[in-house]
Amino acid sequence: NLDGNVAIRWDNYSDFGSQLSTKLALRFQVAEQFVLRGAASTGFRAPSLAQSNYGSRITSFRLDTGTGQQVPFEIGIFPTDDPAARALGSKDLKAETSVNLSAGMAWSPSDRFTMTVDGYSITLNDRILLTGFLGGPAIEAILQANGVQAEAGQYFTNIVDTRTNGVDITANYRRA
Repeated sequence: NLDGNVAIRWDNYSDFGSQLSTKLALRFQVAEQFVLRGAASTGFRAPSLAQSNYGSRITSFRLDTGTGQQVPFEIGIFPTDDPAARALGSKDLKAETSVNLSAGMAWSPSDRFTMTVDGYSITLNDRILLTGFLGGPAIEAILQANGVQAEAGQYFTNIVDTRTNGVDITANYRRA
């Protein structure tokens, strides 16, 4: 009445080191019509090449409050190791890691009716996202000191830890 699964995965990235990811899942058949289940796992995702090395310059527009006209300005998106990004505070990217927990049940009291209830919690650490626009006179001066003719900049960084919790409930009833 008890089934278990264990999984182990070893990832080795030359730029981001090694990481062991694991998973444990259990399923317990309480009765013919009732099952309990649960799982716990860890995850790892190294930064993509685009997150580490992407760079571009774009022209955007802002309203000049003095003239009421739209005026163009340059925004730079910098690779994390670019001197301009470093001057703005960028650091080497770290891998994202996660912990996933879930538990649930399945109930089938008849051939016509089934129901499942599953709860989950996903914790993601060091999520990689693009910073907001960094701009203003001080930022423009930093960029110009690094040879960049732009008024604002962005770069990818490990910026946030997130937690997602939820419950999924499904029920099916089949008419004859």
